[in-house]
Amino acid sequence: MRKFLEFIEKRDGKTVKFDHSKIETAIDKAIKVVGKEGNQDTAKNVADKVIHSLKKKYGYNTPKVEEVQDTVEQELIAAGLVETAKAYILYRNHRSELRESQAFLKKIDGI
Repeated sequence: MRKFLEFIEKRDGKTVKFDHSKIETAIDKAIKVVGKEGNQDTAKNVADKVIHSLKKKYGYNTPKVEEVQDTVEQELIAAGLVETAKAYILYRNHRSELRESQAFLKKIDGI
């Protein structure tokens, strides 16, 4: 029988096993960057809320990575971790820009 949040759809369309620990790790890193809004326990509590929200919203369906990240942002803000949410959003935007640059360079190399 299939479990809740068993898989996640990556940006390239591949479906992979959902790893709950990655959410906690990402939140913990954002908290550490800010340095004043919590600790690893805070990251675990917010990650648990993210998982709960995802289970309610997606059930047995497979969310996309962007949908999971959107939920992380929402839960960080709901927890009052505004600076951490900003750090998370900025990192997410930075990674998006890097992906776009890499895709552009691949196109140029293919010319």
